[in-house]
Amino acid sequence: MTQAEKYSWASLITTGAIYWFFQMRMLDGWQVVEQSPGQLAGVYIAIVIMTIIAEAFIAGAIAVLNKNGGIEKDERDFAIEAKANQNAAIFLAAAINILIIQVLADAAYPANALPKFMPQLVMNTPGEIFFILFTLLYAAHFVKLISTIILYRK
Repeated sequence: MTQAEKYSWASLITTGAIYWFFQMRMLDGWQVVEQSPGQLAGVYIAIVIMTIIAEAFIAGAIAVLNKNGGIEKDERDFAIEAKANQNAAIFLAAAINILIIQVLADAAYPANALPKFMPQLVMNTPGEIFFILFTLLYAAHFVKLISTIILYRK
């Protein structure tokens, strides 16, 4: 297992734990709990700081364990990283376009005019918007990490 693959596995585990903490702060069952803008800012800052600390810790641990002091990358590593970044970008672009279509459809048609197979995505409050957008950012990061792991396994 390469150093980059180890980093991806460790990052996937810590990112999953951080996202779990985030969703525990934001959800009650399947409903977004409405919070004040100050509380949302506090959650945002806490999650960002936790993510920075976790990624720095993982990079530092791998650097200490590696004799050369860091993750050595060759052409294959750079190609895998580029493909994983591309997969994350495609996912994020598709997800944002789905959000745009959903918002336009909600504005253009009454709720009972939309087909029943199309779930209603509620984005009426700052908490709901924050939760959806932050979830998309984390989902794109998950796509990148999982793509990296899969590409190393090929």
